[in-house]
Amino acid sequence: MPIIYFMNPIAYVGSNSLEYASTARVDLYVDISDVIEQKVLALDEIGSQYYGGPYSRKRSETEDGHLGNKGEVAYAEPFQRFTPMVRYALPVTDAELARIDMSPEAGMGRRSEIIGGLMPLPEGMTYSDQYRFSKEQYED
Repeated sequence: MPIIYFMNPIAYVGSNSLEYASTARVDLYVDISDVIEQKVLALDEIGSQYYGGPYSRKRSETEDGHLGNKGEVAYAEPFQRFTPMVRYALPVTDAELARIDMSPEAGMGRRSEIIGGLMPLPEGMTYSDQYRFSKEQYED
């Protein structure tokens, strides 16, 4: 049987059924810190879904950055295995071993890197507050 991973298994927890919420879990984070610029540029190309420009930069920080913080890196994507991993011994990566002796300052520095949110916008695009709701629109 092939190894199957589901990307972002918790994306819609709270939006879908309670049954799904009880089975969704993240059991692997992939560090995407070294490719976050390419991801932002790729999102810029999905014009039909309005992912580009300001949104792709904010998303890189709020979503990929948030998930990276959980994995103690700058940016990450979450996955869930379809079947459990079976090993003879517990897997330990070189990155996990390196964290053992890392100072708290170095750990926070690694998690604090900002790349996606600082990328320049595509030509002709700007940040705007034109779509905000007014305070009055929130009144009962």
